[in-house]
Amino acid sequence: MPGFAGQLPSARPRSGYGAEYPEISRVIHTMATQVLTGVSRPERAAADAEAEIDRLLR
Repeated sequence: MPGFAGQLPSARPRSGYGAEYPEISRVIHTMATQVLTGVSRPERAAADAEAEIDRLLR
């Protein structure tokens, strides 16, 4: 629970991401799947997702 509560100050509703939300959601889903299936290490998957999300939000 503390891990989630720590994210609340920077949390935004889905509508805050605009038209890109479905694509951002896909990136996050892909990241989680890669980590859970052992395809990618958590640090690498998070860095890749961050880069892709940053690109989407520009």
